[in-house]
Amino acid sequence: TFTAAGAGTWTCPNGVTSVQVENWGAGAGGATSSGIAGGGGGGGGYSILNSFASTPGNNYDYAVGAGGGPSVAGGDSTFNSTSCVAKGGGSPAGGIGGTGGASASGTGDTKYSGGNGANNSGGTPPVTGGGGGSSAGTGANGNNASSGTGGSAPTGGAAGGNGGNNGSNGIGGSAPGGAGGGGGFTAPSTNGTGGSGAAGQVRLTYTATVTNTGGTV
Repeated sequence: TFTAAGAGTWTCPNGVTSVQVENWGAGAGGATSSGIAGGGGGGGGYSILNSFASTPGNNYDYAVGAGGGPSVAGGDSTFNSTSCVAKGGGSPAGGIGGTGGASASGTGDTKYSGGNGANNSGGTPPVTGGGGGSSAGTGANGNNASSGTGGSAPTGGAAGGNGGNNGSNGIGGSAPGGAGGGGGFTAPSTNGTGGSGAAGQVRLTYTATVTNTGGTV
């Protein structure tokens, strides 16, 4: 399981001819408030490729999407370029929440979308920032944020962060792929910073079969 944001290479071990690939896209950061409270970021999507044909000794590229800073989208997580792709969450626009990483933008046998970030609470200050969407789970779409509360974690996914209130900062999303909550606002000029989105994840599952003089083990 690869959890550190960035690109890398996986060398297929001896005896492995097929690998299951699971990817989670990264979460977006919540918006920093600026006269209005910020919206929450969108959570990362999930994709699974049930059986990727691999050759022992060959190198295969992967990338773990980086979590977004304030108002920055989450990065995509990929394996073997486009063989399996999970989309990162979308960035918020001011007080409007970002959309979750869309399953339609991913590749794989089964795909789920991340949860949407919530808009700020609106109304007369103090105004609470919107919660961040959760990442998608292994069997369901991510959960949308509700007002200032981040989306709850589905099975195999991670929760989004809560929005800030009274000018406080938004809370960062949980890994893998939870989105950050938006910063709160209090008049006349107290602005909270948006919480960061969490990095995505790449997980490879495989079984090695080795043949020796004693038979197959």
